[in-house]
Amino acid sequence: LVANDEGMPNPPGALDYIITSLPNHGMLTDPAASVITAVPYTLAGHGQQVIYTPKLNCAAPASFTFMANDGGQLPDGGDSNEATVTMSVSAKMALYEANMDTDPGWTFDADSDWDWDWGEPAGSGGDPSTGMTGDCVVGYNLAGTYANSMSSTLWATTPPINCTGHTGVTLQFERWLCVERSVKDHAYLQCSNNGTGWTTIWQNSRTLTDSSWSHQTFDISSIADDQATVYLRWGIGTTDNKNPYAGWNIDDVVVTGVGQFVPLAGDLEPDCDIDMDDLARFVDFWLETCGDCGGADLLADGIVNLKDFLVLAENWLLEY
Repeated sequence: LVANDEGMPNPPGALDYIITSLPNHGMLTDPAASVITAVPYTLAGHGQQVIYTPKLNCAAPASFTFMANDGGQLPDGGDSNEATVTMSVSAKMALYEANMDTDPGWTFDADSDWDWDWGEPAGSGGDPSTGMTGDCVVGYNLAGTYANSMSSTLWATTPPINCTGHTGVTLQFERWLCVERSVKDHAYLQCSNNGTGWTTIWQNSRTLTDSSWSHQTFDISSIADDQATVYLRWGIGTTDNKNPYAGWNIDDVVVTGVGQFVPLAGDLEPDCDIDMDDLARFVDFWLETCGDCGGADLLADGIVNLKDFLVLAENWLLEY
């Protein structure tokens, strides 16, 4: 928290910082003392730092107010004007998860002898004998190596993933991959937001011989942000005519994104639930014609009345 003393009274004393209102959700902590539960609250030892912790899983913006006091008396000293601190809160959410404990329902390409599959890897040809977590993985030929002389790329493709309303979309997964350098054999990871046009976000350039699980993270935001049908696919092939390797083994796939906060009708604070605090704010505007009326005009018809109350009541005690 920042304030300036203009020098009066002379000599100026140490400033006290006073919290005058608490955030609409989450909590403030005085690091020199404890959680702040009531206001006005003067920070201990002339401190000027607070720690804000948002409500779990709530991406609503939050704000609180404070002022400073220099120990003097008006008009040369005393309380400052009140300042507002506003925090932008983001919540990263899992948009898709496939831990491979159950069949994820991916689409697998196949040829006559080798194919993609979900199940327990055999631990042969360089493959693992188990998943990173649990027994199962998605992999190409779980019984051993990929084929020599593959003439095309064969793919394992996710179902569509809905990333609507989310930004900063990121893919994470566990990889066990063995593949010869790209002048001979090829492994790919691609992303699409329509299932027809694909962007390669990774491909091998050198020989890889994983002997343990490796955590992988990829920023796919340029393709996936705010898109309703995002697909991911892992590919193997083409390959040359000798020295086949184990290929892909994939586990614990997670796609995350940062949600855009849209308050639920009736959450007037907002704090990601609808409760007595919201009702009290609503009552303050009862039968008023005041534009937005602090969000209480839920139907945006110019008056706060029973119709708006019925909307609030329909969502009563919901958390989101």
